[in-house]
Amino acid sequence: FLPRLREEPDALLVCVEPTRAAFLELYRRLKMDYEDLLPRVMLLPLALTREPNMPWGFRVLHTNSFLRGECNSLLRPDEAVGHPCTEAGPHEIVPAMSLDALLGLLLRGAGASGVED
Repeated sequence: FLPRLREEPDALLVCVEPTRAAFLELYRRLKMDYEDLLPRVMLLPLALTREPNMPWGFRVLHTNSFLRGECNSLLRPDEAVGHPCTEAGPHEIVPAMSLDALLGLLLRGAGASGVED
């Protein structure tokens, strides 16, 4: 996404990374390789959930080591699927927000999001 962002001068990118390690790695990469894009990237240290109108909270993030954590999910692991991405691993408690609450904040601003504190 980052190389493509250079081609789209009016585009913005919103990234969510709930784990500290992934967040810091993405931030490091932005600072090192894409510093020119920093004003157009919003990097948020949280997980997105489908629970409607959840302005803020904490959820269990199920992790595993497959693809260095790219399969981490708020969904429970399902080992019956038979893919390394769905295998159980340790879990972390991470900040979370619902997608509709985040979109409301981004599109209308904090005061008009329709989500109560």
